[in-house]
Amino acid sequence: MDTEYLSTLVRVIPADSEVVANVTGDFLTFTSATSSLFDIAIGDQSSWVPFDAGVRYRLPVGVQFNKVRLRDRSGATNTVLMYYGFGEFRDNRVTLAGGVRADVPGRLEDVADVSLAAGATTLIAAADTLRREIIITNLSSTETLRIGSASAGAARGTPLLPNGTLVLETAAAVYGYNPGAGAVLVAVNSTEFAS
Repeated sequence: MDTEYLSTLVRVIPADSEVVANVTGDFLTFTSATSSLFDIAIGDQSSWVPFDAGVRYRLPVGVQFNKVRLRDRSGATNTVLMYYGFGEFRDNRVTLAGGVRADVPGRLEDVADVSLAAGATTLIAAADTLRREIIITNLSSTETLRIGSASAGAARGTPLLPNGTLVLETAAAVYGYNPGAGAVLVAVNSTEFAS
């Protein structure tokens, strides 16, 4: 009997149901699915694992499967396209959607130090659609600050240790919370796309 090194299978998984694919191989990947809310289990004994289109799974060398169970979690019929077999299979297609920018930032913005008031959350940088990254350095040698959204506070936001630096890739407004009894300065730079 000849070995099928690469095969495809389209399976329709009814809403909130399970289907079985009696297929053999040592790898599998799903190149498309109408919903990303589905799970797989290899064989009869393995646990359910959340899966998504574009994810690839390869068993250890010398191990193969002969059954794949598929389960929908979306509440709607889900149609999946699965590639399976023996060896290697890579799908290198890329689809970019939305506001994706592939260009490199064109400038570095030096901003004056920002004073974070004692016991308060302070705006460090307003939202900026041209900003790629913001670099914030805590100039205090004693206070750990919290960096985040307008709701940054004593137990919210990313901790920024004394004399530490944090780089955030965001165009959103950035705030800092200072838990100390006195004001603390932070140094700020940002990389921005050319307008």
